[in-house]
Amino acid sequence: MSFSGTVRLTDLNDFIAPSQNCIKPILDERSTANQSERMRLDRDEINKSSQEKRILKPVSVTLDDCLACSGCITSAETVLIEQQGPKEFLKMIEEFSNDNKVISKETKSLFVVSISPQSRASLAASYNLTVEVTQRKLCTFLRSLGVNVCLDTTFARNFSLLATAEEFVDYYRKNYLNSTSTSLSISPLITAICPGFLLYISLIAFFSFGWVCYAEKSVGDIVIPLMSKVRSPQAIAGSFVKDYLSQMMNILPNRIRHVTIMPCFDKKLEASRSAFFTDDGSSREVDLVLSTSQFKEILDEKCADLKNFDSNEQPNDLCLSDIVDENALYNHEGSGSGGYLEFVFKYAAKELFNLDISSVEYVAQRNKDIQEARLIHDNKVLFHMALCYGFRNIQNLIRKIRAGKCAYHFVEVMACPSGCLNGGGQIRGIDKMSNNVVEQLYHSLPTVQPGEWPNLKLLINRWLGGSLQSEKANRMLKTQYQAVKSTKSMRFNLQW
Repeated sequence: MSFSGTVRLTDLNDFIAPSQNCIKPILDERSTANQSERMRLDRDEINKSSQEKRILKPVSVTLDDCLACSGCITSAETVLIEQQGPKEFLKMIEEFSNDNKVISKETKSLFVVSISPQSRASLAASYNLTVEVTQRKLCTFLRSLGVNVCLDTTFARNFSLLATAEEFVDYYRKNYLNSTSTSLSISPLITAICPGFLLYISLIAFFSFGWVCYAEKSVGDIVIPLMSKVRSPQAIAGSFVKDYLSQMMNILPNRIRHVTIMPCFDKKLEASRSAFFTDDGSSREVDLVLSTSQFKEILDEKCADLKNFDSNEQPNDLCLSDIVDENALYNHEGSGSGGYLEFVFKYAAKELFNLDISSVEYVAQRNKDIQEARLIHDNKVLFHMALCYGFRNIQNLIRKIRAGKCAYHFVEVMACPSGCLNGGGQIRGIDKMSNNVVEQLYHSLPTVQPGEWPNLKLLINRWLGGSLQSEKANRMLKTQYQAVKSTKSMRFNLQW
């Protein structure tokens, strides 16, 4: 069957190479001159200049450029993550090994890898191992490459959960418990730990890498005041490594390489935010982010089967001399995305109304990716929370907020349908049951309440000045977001 030439499309894809069509203006040196300035040139000067060849600097688009831009409509993440892949990781390992051969003790360095629990569950399912054995074997493999410290980011999630819960309690008291406002409209506190978000606007596919990026670029004036200022576990692990470990081990932050293994490609964008640099500006808090599938590529390239590695390594190196039960792995209650709603719900019920909640009852709405939970006491709804996963549900949430019809006080937002366990960077199985296996493995660990973690007080005292409300804690555990103004030419630079 032949197609009409008017409708046949070849090489159809949504890749747009970096060029002058990029929404971010890329100007050569000649454009910096004042266009309104009048110049007088004689004929000889004109002829001379016309014969000269001018070599322009090559154009490059970095992650920082894309994050600072008003938004690009390409979904080709290869444009953005060229320097965030397996090759760069192996290159970093090689450079680190070579550096250690020639540097003096005074300029010693450190290589740290932080592993997310979602990635660990995906790898465990791929190799048919338990999560405990997987973590230990991962540490063995990484140390065989030259990595010094392996971290489980669950420790960082303790701080993220506690800080988010305290933030909500303050938010609720200010806006609802002690408020004199008669408005019936509710403005929810929205988690900002997920950078991934795909949203279609109007008739064009406007791709904005990350929920946070989308909020800053598209609905900033409305959403940013509602976004939680608490960092994600990855970002907190970054500040821990480049601040606490740096000081404790007497190593300069720029001499520490910190790599994370995450379930989502958009975590690369989060790590590239300008806010996530060390205090002295010498390095990023997270130097490189690998997705779970990218790390699997490294294992395959090295012909390394995790089953063949020893499982005797300790799974979590917090580098504390008096660590309590460092060999134990644990999880948090609630969703596979971190259990933010679960913990905030119970914490707020106790702090605000002195109610002890043993379990949270979820009510699914139109689909499993939008679930609600209400705290009801004496036939009165005290607060109303929701899990909101997937771009369609988040789009509806934003519409309700804009219209002043939102009924939620707190929303756990994740861009991926089914949350982080189904992140775009996870290892894809050959059957539909693989996601269920990953979820079962993720929830197979014993759970611990963040405030009951044995090492919490130890780290708060040593790292954060003794309190989660300290100035140091504010810098290490929180961040700021700001609206990014869109360029006027944004909608006119599209090429299909």
